Amino acid sequence: AFAEPVFHAWANILDNYFSNKIFNRLTPLIFLSSILGFIVLPIIWIIDAPTIISFKFLGILFVVSLIEIFYVYLYYWALRNTDTSVVASLFSLGAITVPLFAFFFIGERLMPSQYLGFFLITFSSLILALDLKKMKLNKAFILMLIVSIALAIQSILLKYIYEQGVNWGTSIIWMILFQFVIAGILILQPKNLIEFKSAIPK
Repeated sequence: AFAEPVFHAWANILDNYFSNKIFNRLTPLIFLSSILGFIVLPIIWIIDAPTIISFKFLGILFVVSLIEIFYVYLYYWALRNTDTSVVASLFSLGAITVPLFAFFFIGERLMPSQYLGFFLITFSSLILALDLKKMKLNKAFILMLIVSIALAIQSILLKYIYEQGVNWGTSIIWMILFQFVIAGILILQPKNLIEFKSAIPK
């Protein structure tokens, strides 16, 4: 239980370092991340071998992959606008958006005390992102709110395909492939390609 928050903390710190110190443009960093995803493919294949799925589910997984790329851009932009610790804390907004989307789209209902907890999370996030001198919300709050909404939609789509019988290994492998293709198309933009090549050790 203690290892997960420690892992996420280090991941946020590394993300901040790479997005602010190493890369000027975000697309090369995202493309590099998509390449690293192939490292875990054999492990996923062993743990939960993929199966053949319909074009319908492939389409959903492509949308899920687009959301993944989209939210990472916003996340890195947020890291460039405020402290790493604040951005990491603003991920808690997902605890609000997921239950709301689940309520409206798949009819999930929670206890009143749980909704109260979501209100407290929202209030805490607002305090974190509020500039008391200017009485203005930090730009990172808006970015991370959009991230939370995007991840909520992604969660609902994934839950749907899992309920339809698509296994975890199949979804992850296709997502890795789709993200590589999407990021690969984006990296072809000349400025992105130049920076990516300059970041490769010679």
